[in-house]
Amino acid sequence: MLTMADMGMMHSMKSGAQMDHDSSGAHAEMGGEPEAVSSAPQERSGSELPVRDLPERIKHGTNKHGPASITMAKSAYRQLDDPGVGLGDDGWRVLSYGKLRALEPPPGRRPPTREINLHLTGNMQKYIWGFDGKKWSESDLLRFVFGERVRLNFLNDTMMSHPIHLHGMWMDLYAGHEYSENPRKHTVVVQPAELLTVDVTVDAPGQWAFHCHLLYHMEAGMFRTVAVVKSLEGEANSAES
Repeated sequence: MLTMADMGMMHSMKSGAQMDHDSSGAHAEMGGEPEAVSSAPQERSGSELPVRDLPERIKHGTNKHGPASITMAKSAYRQLDDPGVGLGDDGWRVLSYGKLRALEPPPGRRPPTREINLHLTGNMQKYIWGFDGKKWSESDLLRFVFGERVRLNFLNDTMMSHPIHLHGMWMDLYAGHEYSENPRKHTVVVQPAELLTVDVTVDAPGQWAFHCHLLYHMEAGMFRTVAVVKSLEGEANSAES
């Protein structure tokens, strides 16, 4: 049985803080402001981005996602060592993302130079799922530039875990290790209220599916089309918080 904590609504934090929800459906954190809280990283490009000691927690910021997102934590935080619902309290060793390491550095691994924030959003009453408050039919192409290294920060604003799958390219999961040891995956599970970061080498021209692998969520809108293009000329980039 899923508890409120399992759905990201009253997680016990490493700092001792807890999350609760108010009558509007949004969350409020109790027990003081946790350490090392930063604003959501802004979408940026040009110089190399850091590959070590990324923020452990970021503030959600202003909700810009409308009625398609009705539940969000005040902050999203990394859960790389969380064993998963119902696991870890019985004396058995559980394999978590924080324990995964690449045996050899994958080819093409270098610091990314562009960063994109993607909120995983949903409204259970209307049964709308999507990215940044938009279902697929309302969204624009997510454009990657051929040859670039791009960073994706996933912020799960919902009460459910979402296995996010990128077709055509690998995602290098930030797991807190040496950069060369971070594991390479094509699907990553983003837990409720989690901040999870992946870096992608854009080496496959064309248009690719990018979606939640809970297929009923995909069908209800949690799907984007990734277009690998020659340049971003003419695109207006706006940062999300």
